Amino acid sequence: MKLSKNFFKRIVVFSQLTLIALISISATEAQLSAVDLSFNAVLSKEISGGGGNFVTQPDGKIIVFGGFQIVNGVIKNQIARLNPDGSLDNSFDCAACDFIIGSAIVQPDGKIIVAGGSPSLPNTNLYPRVQRLNSDGSIDPTFTSPFATNPFQVTSSAAVVAIQPDGKIFVSIFTYASGIALNSLYRLNSNGTFDNTFTRIDFQSGRTQFESVSKVFILPNGKILVSGNGGGGLSPSGFLRRFNSDGIRDTTFESPVLTGTIGSFGNGNFIRDFEVLPDGSIVIVGNFTKVNGVDRLNIAKLLPASNVDLSFMPANVFSPGQAADAIELLPDGKFIISVGGKLYRLNADGSLDNTFNSPSNLTQISKFVIDASGNILLNGGFLENGATVFKFARLNPDGSVSTSFSVSFGIGGSASILAVQTDGKVIVAGEFSQVGGVPRKNIARLNTDGTLDTSFNPGTGFDFTVEEIIVQADGRILVGGNFTTYNGTPRTAIARLNADGSLDTSFNPIISSNGVVYSITLQADGKIVIGGFFSSVNGQNRNDLARLNADGILDTSFNPIFGSGSIQSIVVQADGKILVGGSFNGVNGFNRVNLVRLNSDGSLDSSFNAGNIASVRQIELNADGKYVVLTTTVVRLNNNGSADATFQSPTFASALVNTILVQPDGSIIVGGNFIVVNNISRSNLARLKSDGTVDTSFFPGANNQVRAIIRQSDGKILVGGDFTRIANVTRLGVARLTVAPFRNITPFDFDGDGRADLTVFRASNGFWYQLTSQNNSFIPFKFGQNGDRIAPADYDGDGRTDFAVFRDVVFGAGNKAYFYITNSSDGSFRPEQFGATGDVPVSGDWDGDGKSDLAVYRDGSLSGGQGYFFYRPSSAPGVDFRAIAWGTNGDKPVVGDFDGDGKQDAAVFRPSAGTWYILQSSNNQYVFQGLGIATDIPVPADFDGDGKTNIAVFRPSNGTWYTSPNPQTNYGAVQFGAAGDLPVPADYDGDGRADIAVFRPSNGTWYLLRTSQGFTGVQFGNNEDKPIPNAYIR
Repeated sequence: MKLSKNFFKRIVVFSQLTLIALISISATEAQLSAVDLSFNAVLSKEISGGGGNFVTQPDGKIIVFGGFQIVNGVIKNQIARLNPDGSLDNSFDCAACDFIIGSAIVQPDGKIIVAGGSPSLPNTNLYPRVQRLNSDGSIDPTFTSPFATNPFQVTSSAAVVAIQPDGKIFVSIFTYASGIALNSLYRLNSNGTFDNTFTRIDFQSGRTQFESVSKVFILPNGKILVSGNGGGGLSPSGFLRRFNSDGIRDTTFESPVLTGTIGSFGNGNFIRDFEVLPDGSIVIVGNFTKVNGVDRLNIAKLLPASNVDLSFMPANVFSPGQAADAIELLPDGKFIISVGGKLYRLNADGSLDNTFNSPSNLTQISKFVIDASGNILLNGGFLENGATVFKFARLNPDGSVSTSFSVSFGIGGSASILAVQTDGKVIVAGEFSQVGGVPRKNIARLNTDGTLDTSFNPGTGFDFTVEEIIVQADGRILVGGNFTTYNGTPRTAIARLNADGSLDTSFNPIISSNGVVYSITLQADGKIVIGGFFSSVNGQNRNDLARLNADGILDTSFNPIFGSGSIQSIVVQADGKILVGGSFNGVNGFNRVNLVRLNSDGSLDSSFNAGNIASVRQIELNADGKYVVLTTTVVRLNNNGSADATFQSPTFASALVNTILVQPDGSIIVGGNFIVVNNISRSNLARLKSDGTVDTSFFPGANNQVRAIIRQSDGKILVGGDFTRIANVTRLGVARLTVAPFRNITPFDFDGDGRADLTVFRASNGFWYQLTSQNNSFIPFKFGQNGDRIAPADYDGDGRTDFAVFRDVVFGAGNKAYFYITNSSDGSFRPEQFGATGDVPVSGDWDGDGKSDLAVYRDGSLSGGQGYFFYRPSSAPGVDFRAIAWGTNGDKPVVGDFDGDGKQDAAVFRPSAGTWYILQSSNNQYVFQGLGIATDIPVPADFDGDGKTNIAVFRPSNGTWYTSPNPQTNYGAVQFGAAGDLPVPADYDGDGRADIAVFRPSNGTWYLLRTSQGFTGVQFGNNEDKPIPNAYIR
């Protein structure tokens, strides 16, 4: 069952509440993982077709929309506005236009109706979208689309086709299901609601026989003229129909009868476009030979009664098989028509106006419009230097091309190689033709803010792909790849550039024909080690690995012999030894496969043997001397090449992993083309903990594959790839991230040391008392009042639990519930209204962004027998709440990530049946399991440290814990505690596993059975205190 926002509002009654106690605390600013907004490089590739579609405004400005992401070097996703000269109007921006825009109409008041389609969920059917924008591109909140969800439940899209003088809007809806297509015409009121006085017009539907609408025109008397085409296959049939203003067919209008041609369109006919003249006559264009039996080739004029105007004799400008595609009426009564990629101007009587000349190199036209000045705007193809170039152009009234009008459209480029200079500038290589609107072919240098560094000019660049970039200490740049020239000068597989992008002509090693250099590494003495796929260097045999002197001359003293294959990665250690990875079999006559360590002279280091490892794509050095190696997965090796048993290689299924980056804290950032890591959802970017498991707190995600990751000296991360969005921020091919150091997310850890702290809440005075695990410091903190429910969680994502309470006290006739939170990252206080009286807090990370979300559970007794989880996703600030129907009367909500995907699951324990019901967020599948009896207390926690919450209960009657699976015994039960004890499971020793523990109110003592450090008892608290790790246990 889907719930609307109004449903939630009906069951939450508002009131006023003030916080009783608030004190300020000091805290250090926490760094979170996010896109660095100060860096915004715009890599782009030009697109054909001139950018899509467009409409004009009365002031001469132009709304353009379509499949572009960049206009004139500026990110403008799908829709933008141009000034009359083609420059970008920066006062217009529609950041909320997140659907495929296929049509637009400008209202008389300057607002814009846009329509198209949007997927309900990723990779699902389109559903129709209609939206109204203010004149600045912002969403008009007074317009409510009737298509907020997919009412048709099939593939469907919308097109806005006409606006009445009274502001009512005509929308054409196309649906397609099971091979059947249907077009329908709706009328909306000016506020977007359905106009119930209008009868929907449905056109013929079917599998091979169906009707499509080509144009809708509102006549001065309010009647509606519609043209289109029906039938299918090789025999389409055009139509022109008139409807009354209420949508009923006007039977007094006699639709013209068309006769088709024999040729590329079979025996069919169609109407592509029409214009209504001031006297009510109609000029139609399309593909036909007769109209009402009168010879008319593709153009005809109908009198208001729909009979053919015999005095209108259109010129024959058609070659065999051509049709008339579009028509525009000029103020002086003349017409512009498009035919076969050319424009013609006809006089009012249909004769050809020879004073107008279509550009001689214009060969294709997708759309044209006459602007207020009589100029012609068009998307079309122009023949230039023997190739057709598609662009958006303006023609003068006589047909000549306006040279003062220039617009460029692009889509995002991609970055596959990144390198950082000592001054912070970034060398980027990949697939792009422009950076910030300035031509740069596949290699460029960026300033520290992502703008183009124009002092670096590669000219025409490399003729093929770049695989490696290394910046030398002197600022010169080594480049390896699969190229044969740089800026027109021969260079095979390797080149060195000067700091300004010019070729360093003093450096010219000769690599064998068809050779490729994949990896370049600098030694401390300035020598250069290169690896790839080649057979000789400077005329001497070298199998895939060689060492050059600083001037590019071959170092003949270094000559390891590799079996057939290629070298992908080289790392030089501080001791001079060289790790070499790739795809090979045999080194210097010894059995070494795909990974080897050489001494500095090229001889085999026999103390290292990685065995039969899979092909190696990248090698990274760990701070402890171990090696992190990218194969089809990520492996970690000890210094002698043996597998590190403390590291669990992640699984990526059949996905592709492109790159890894080892961080100083031991975590590993992984990029590639994947959607799942270790059965946890991750979109092309993930971070592994130092043991190889997925860090669920790191969740930026990219919408396409990641190809490169490097680290700047300030700790920020540069990411390159094919993406256009990363961490929900638009970035085209390259982005910079601020990445928080890895922290184990430990519930009830207030000081951030990875261990739960002994903390209690004393309702009588509103104080929290904390005994920190870090140094056993005693910290009192006043926050809350008697009657509050404690709701501790990491709401700001800094790795530390925040003080928080949930207050649902009734005030007057209504009620509201509030969360009150003190952020540990900066000491700030925030009150947030969420929930209603009777709800219980179930805070946790419901959306997987590393921050806990406000969340409540509403028992079925308060909502008609159906239980509900409500949460407000911190990753989507504009979303008020999301609801999950789960549970029934008497169920106990339980908190945990039972499937290990980094997101909290909707889950309940049903005492009456002793059964757990869990809705897994990873796949939206539910599981149920029996464990417990009616009097048991559910105590879920990750007892075995596998990243998944275990099902467990505490039985007060005998002080026994029952877990599934049980971490400490083979029989599923541990006796620890007594009647009256409060269970407080948490990770008190910081080993990543929750410990069995109880708090005994009678003597204020904590009893902990720690998995790594054994039993201990600590007296802290009194008999009225609520232990914090018991906050979500019911």
